[in-house]
Amino acid sequence: FFVNAPLHDGNFDVSGVREVIASAAKIYELRNAKDRLTVMYPDAGHSFPDEVRMKAYAWLDKWLKGKR
Repeated sequence: FFVNAPLHDGNFDVSGVREVIASAAKIYELRNAKDRLTVMYPDAGHSFPDEVRMKAYAWLDKWLKGKR
C-alpha cells in the first residue's frame, strides 16, 4: 500500500492519515510485511509532487511487476 499525504493539503488533514498509518503499520508488521506499506508526506499542498510520483512508480514496479 502506497500513500501520498501532502502536509499542506487543503482538502485533507494529514493527522488522520498519520493515525491510520500508525494502526495499519502494526498489522503489516504482524504479517511480516512492513516493507509493503509506504507513506510519503511531501511538503506540498493538494498535489502529487514529481519526486513522490517517481517513488510511487518504483513501488508499483516492485510490487506489481515482481521486481523485488
